[in-house]
Amino acid sequence: MSAGNNTVSRNFAVLSIGQLSSRLLAFVTTVHIAQVLLPERFGIIVFATGALLYAGLLVDCGFDAYGPFEVSRATSPVNKLVGTVIRCRAMLLIPAIAGLAIFAWLTPISPYAKVIIDLYGISLIANALDLSWFFLGGKEMWPSAVAEMIAQCTLAAGAYGLIHGTNDAVLMPIFFLAGRLLAVSFLLTLFVHRHGFPEWLIDWTYLKKLVSSAIPLCGSQVMGMITTNFDLLLIGVWLGTQGAGLYGAALRIVWVPTTIAMAYYAALRPLVAHAYVSGFQTVEAMFKRSVRLTTALSIGIIAGGITLAQPIILQVYGKDYAPAALPFQILLAGICMMFVRTNYRLVMITFNQQVIDFRIMAAAAVLNIGLNLTLIPKYGITAAACATFASEALILILEYTYTRRLISHVPLGRYAVKPIFCSAIMVCVLYASAVIPNLYMRVVLGGLVYALLMVLTRIITPDEIQSLIATWRPAKRQPVAQLVPSAPRTVTSACIGQDK
Repeated sequence: MSAGNNTVSRNFAVLSIGQLSSRLLAFVTTVHIAQVLLPERFGIIVFATGALLYAGLLVDCGFDAYGPFEVSRATSPVNKLVGTVIRCRAMLLIPAIAGLAIFAWLTPISPYAKVIIDLYGISLIANALDLSWFFLGGKEMWPSAVAEMIAQCTLAAGAYGLIHGTNDAVLMPIFFLAGRLLAVSFLLTLFVHRHGFPEWLIDWTYLKKLVSSAIPLCGSQVMGMITTNFDLLLIGVWLGTQGAGLYGAALRIVWVPTTIAMAYYAALRPLVAHAYVSGFQTVEAMFKRSVRLTTALSIGIIAGGITLAQPIILQVYGKDYAPAALPFQILLAGICMMFVRTNYRLVMITFNQQVIDFRIMAAAAVLNIGLNLTLIPKYGITAAACATFASEALILILEYTYTRRLISHVPLGRYAVKPIFCSAIMVCVLYASAVIPNLYMRVVLGGLVYALLMVLTRIITPDEIQSLIATWRPAKRQPVAQLVPSAPRTVTSACIGQDK
């Protein structure tokens, strides 16, 4: 295995363990409040945190996606970069909080729900101060993982300690705010300890350069949010908070495997960024390996999740949430396509194709909005899941097409044959295991069978397994400051456990 692959594997191991632990804790917390609050009040929390995501994107301004690339390229002093990003985000706080409050005021929901949305809006202060992007760009995964654990532990402690009835839903945004503030305080303290205080004087020329690069990514994030979240808002408005609660319950389970994928791509992003300077050939082998493994993971999750959807929903939430099973199956298939297409998106962004990326996401958002507006009133939450699936399929096709034009010889379909064969065998095993009363034993059995088949069919090779094992050995940290030259150089080569 190459040094680049080992670095990705090590970073992925660190970040995935931290994020998976925090997201599993968030998921357990979600299950608790879903069972205690019941679909209607749980739907208020889901609806409020869904609206919060849009306001959070305004504060983010695209820097969560672009910031790690800028850090990895090491073209600016870190104090100047971080100070500029924080000041830019701080200026966007007031319009973001005000916009969320106006949305709550205009939306035909209960006054109780409006209050909860407004309380969640206060947590946007933490978004402006969050430095997770900086540490991810410096190939340090553990600070972000620790910060996430701090936030989720705080939220879980509050939920389990004080959420005991449907009237306690109003406490959730308070616990969420406390956890986020503690998390960003940890990251800020770590940054100041290592690099000193950020520069607070804004270089407007530099700010304009950063924003011009980050804005297209912010637009793409908004479009992406529409494809995965706009339906939730429509459901809350048209079908009520009970419908939002059922749909949100299905989404929360889907987010568990999504955590693994996002941790992996966060680890991959800094190394792909170096291809901008050195050329794509330096990461081509790693890219093909990434497509192969993420395709296999996606197909396995889709097959297993669809097979066990009904017992999973009943086991996790109870019979009140039984109607969420079919939307869960469809959402799982759609979200897993996102695992694969993110490979192509990273390459496009690395080579400054943000505008094309935005156009792709905009096309998918238009499709999503059209399908949701047409189908939700008649077919309910199942139609919303179908719209998400169609949008993700369109994004995958377009991003693959444009990446192929950009670098040619891009893999996709040929890596799906073996995983489909392996997943078919796994599905047969899962059906045969129906006699086992314990659902978790069936899940583990299916996972072990699929993993064994991947090894036997060489979807994952012995060398790659050895590389993953080697990631647990301690590695020396290279401070981000060492990556930054004394002067900028010119690059000439081509909520409830929610993210903020």
